[in-house]
Amino acid sequence: HLEDTIKFENRLSLLLGAALFISEESDDVHLRYALGGGKSVVLFGPKPQSYNGYRSNINISSYACPYPCERLLSSRTAICVCEKGEENKCMRNLTPEKVMKVVDEWLK
Repeated sequence: HLEDTIKFENRLSLLLGAALFISEESDDVHLRYALGGGKSVVLFGPKPQSYNGYRSNINISSYACPYPCERLLSSRTAICVCEKGEENKCMRNLTPEKVMKVVDEWLK
């Protein structure tokens, strides 16, 4: 998360100036969208795209789990454990290679 590492003013500059912003579904994605900063590639794991995905963004889900589990967890910081006991399988399945393939297609 950018808010943990840089000043707010610099964060705004990055969100507004980036040609393409890649992030998990987060406050930065919503801020960029609200500011009209442009397209984002948004990684969805335990939360379904239909819940917070903007149509103008490139929304990616791994579909590694049979159902989104965020609303089934006891808290936002709880660890998602999939059917076979694999923690955060939905996010770990979104490899850099998969994300870059989508980005490359968008750049064409």
